[in-house]
Amino acid sequence: WLAYTSRVLTAFREIRRMRADGTGDRRVTKRNGGTTLSWTPDGRSLVYDEPEIHRVFATYSDLRRVDVASGRVHRITRGARARDPDVSPDGRRVVFVHQHVGRSELAAVGLDGAGLRDLTRSEAGVQWSGPRWSPRGDTIVASRWRAGGWLDLVLVEPATGAVTSLTEDRAKDVEPAWAPSGDYVVFRSDRDGVSNLYACRLADHALLRITNVLGGAFTPDVAPAGDRLAFAEYGAHGYDLRLMPLGFAGLPPADPFLDPYPTGRPLPAPVAAPDRPYRPFPLMRPRFWSPFLDRTAGETRVGVATAGSDPVFRHAYLLDVHRGSVTGRVGSFGLYRYDRFWPTLLASYEDKFEPASAGAVLHRREADLSLSAPLRRTMRSAQSLSLAWRRSRETREQTSRPRQTDLGGLEAAWALSTVKQYPYSISAVDGVRLRIAYLKEDRALGSDLSLGKLYADARAYVRLFIPGDALALRAGGGTTFGEPAFTESYAVGGFPSGSLRDVTDTNLSVLRGYRDDAFTGRRFMGANIEYRMPLFHPQHGWRSIPLFLRHLHATAFVDAAEAWNSRFRWSDVKAGLGTALGADLSVSHGFPLTATVGLARGLAATGQTQVYLRVGLAF
Repeated sequence: WLAYTSRVLTAFREIRRMRADGTGDRRVTKRNGGTTLSWTPDGRSLVYDEPEIHRVFATYSDLRRVDVASGRVHRITRGARARDPDVSPDGRRVVFVHQHVGRSELAAVGLDGAGLRDLTRSEAGVQWSGPRWSPRGDTIVASRWRAGGWLDLVLVEPATGAVTSLTEDRAKDVEPAWAPSGDYVVFRSDRDGVSNLYACRLADHALLRITNVLGGAFTPDVAPAGDRLAFAEYGAHGYDLRLMPLGFAGLPPADPFLDPYPTGRPLPAPVAAPDRPYRPFPLMRPRFWSPFLDRTAGETRVGVATAGSDPVFRHAYLLDVHRGSVTGRVGSFGLYRYDRFWPTLLASYEDKFEPASAGAVLHRREADLSLSAPLRRTMRSAQSLSLAWRRSRETREQTSRPRQTDLGGLEAAWALSTVKQYPYSISAVDGVRLRIAYLKEDRALGSDLSLGKLYADARAYVRLFIPGDALALRAGGGTTFGEPAFTESYAVGGFPSGSLRDVTDTNLSVLRGYRDDAFTGRRFMGANIEYRMPLFHPQHGWRSIPLFLRHLHATAFVDAAEAWNSRFRWSDVKAGLGTALGADLSVSHGFPLTATVGLARGLAATGQTQVYLRVGLAF
């Protein structure tokens, strides 16, 4: 069997196995990262390394063992910063690279995770890679990097850590693999300008050429019989596995290495200045301002915005000032985030004006303060908990009947996400996303109302027919507690707008083919089905214009939603269907943007035929 790591643009990285003739290819398990694989001597398990979130905020690489038949994964190390494993011939120990601060070492650990110890003691700056046990288990070959650009193969004695050099030049000699006889080491080197495979004869350290490819040959491994060599070759369509016959007797000698690199520079002298405390605020002054134009709430707003952060992103802020074309009033918005400690703090204040009927103006002032904390994070999922406080006042001005509404509440929310998206994805294609939130408005918090609002949302994404497609499913609903006379808690119709903290007409559903907020009630439910399919992947721009077209895609959808007060009736549910075309763009050399144009038809009596233009997908 051949075991390999599959990395494609439309799916999660996987460990797979197949026969030498290419048949029987199947997935063994998913893998967060890394490429190194090592069989156990009985052929039943594979040992590999992969990064994982460690204690919520750090990312460490650790060793795993997967049972090939069942796909069950067992941890070997925890928080060890371990990579490049290789199982000993007796199956009892694993040699690997153990990362330390400023250097790495070769280390060994039992297959059960016991007895971890370093085998080498290196000077600062030394980095190891690709250790491999010899067939007899008495020697380890590895690649060692030293200052000055020296990346060479060495032999290491496991008991003492003694090192013997096999190569001694500034070619990049890496990824060694033993011949079963123990007389040769196969490795990858760029000594001819391209990554090709070579063999080192241990008797006299002579170097022999194995391949002469143009795209590059990588990660060699010799078959147990010693007669074949497997490796990855790079071509126009990516990396592919190759299998070739191997006979060391007929290999030509490698050409002498001609060092094209300049002499290494000496390390700079240590900084003599005294240490100073980190002071973020002098580094946060605004360094730009940007004009903006925004069409919203029935008027055009013209303004300027600025933002900034300290170098380590503990503090970040955003400010904008704008003037409305209809109201003639100047509004503003400010946001600040503090992200040094657990949890993350987010504070904002908004002062805005909107035109109302009969020449009146709605003046809204709102302050928000939220705390969010990750409960559990892995490379494949995340859970978080948040708590938010909001205080707002809305006044109706420039009218003979002025009115004032005060709102004040607390919102608690829990969220879980296992959703994944890949370089050639047009949408999330794997996983689920769940969110449950509860808002409490109370007079003790400064609100004119005393009520509670509960909301739940679930989304799932499944691949169906072709690479990159997705069936996107969504279902959600909400209800209101208290204030029986308050009948405009939720709204459905059009696209979502606002959040649960918008007490009146909270629109959290997608119902295309109807006017915005067409139906209101104390409760609501909604469901959506979308099939999203890639059409083309142009990956192309035009001249030097900062607009890059990445993907074109199509969507067919069905929406259903209803808002009600007292009694729910299935016959009242509103439905719509339609189709859309979308384009994924990169604007200004890095800003991602999805533009969508769609046609929707509402099927109920109040439905409409709508053409809509939207930034982003529906959900």
